[in-house]
Amino acid sequence: MKNTRRCQYLTFLTGILLWLPMVCGAQSLPQVPQEVVKVEFEAAGHRYSVEIVPEKSAELDQAEEGSGYCGNPEASPELHAECDLILKDGNTELSRLSLGECSFVHHQNKWVVRGFSPLSLLKKKEDYPIISFSQYAGCNGNIQYFFWVEAQKDQLALKPLNFMSYPCMVENNQLWVSPAEDSVQLTLSPQTHRYEIWINGYDNAGLFSFVAQYGEISPGHWHCIGFYTEAAGTYEAIKKKIFKK
Repeated sequence: MKNTRRCQYLTFLTGILLWLPMVCGAQSLPQVPQEVVKVEFEAAGHRYSVEIVPEKSAELDQAEEGSGYCGNPEASPELHAECDLILKDGNTELSRLSLGECSFVHHQNKWVVRGFSPLSLLKKKEDYPIISFSQYAGCNGNIQYFFWVEAQKDQLALKPLNFMSYPCMVENNQLWVSPAEDSVQLTLSPQTHRYEIWINGYDNAGLFSFVAQYGEISPGHWHCIGFYTEAAGTYEAIKKKIFKK
């Protein structure tokens, strides 16, 4: 009799444990973070950080499986919020810019876009880095936002990068890029000894892959100096043609 009651109790307890996640599914959502992501760099003897911080109106929700959203194929929790980009020296805030409405996916205890960090630094020797921020735009592309650090007397300020000319531009500091972590690269040209930004992308309307090459003409200003395409091709195919490799 005791064994029978014990089995009934265990069966009942198992049922409760299986039922709780369905009723309390909201509890499985992560908390709204104080900072979505943070990256650090050193310059002029200081250790700086760049952070993406959500406003208090941030919303969390559980994605639906089979929704067709290419940015979250695993239907992981999502964060939607008005966000700011903040530059700090230690704990001291130096500059802040609004990024507007942003979205992120929770993956392996991190907030990501397409599975990788939405914030990265394009490092320049003996200078402040260029800041690159990525957001989902469609199945074939992301929108990449670019910022630079301007030294104003004794103060540093975040400023939008200004891209000139038409190819792959969305706004002055926003470019359309392929949804991959290495789609944006900063290089130092051996010919001009100036920095260049190379963009790997895909044109939905024209159905072709492209590589756009931007050269720095002055602090904060970049001009398109090359645009290479491959009909229905790939970045690797274009790269072989450009670099003859």
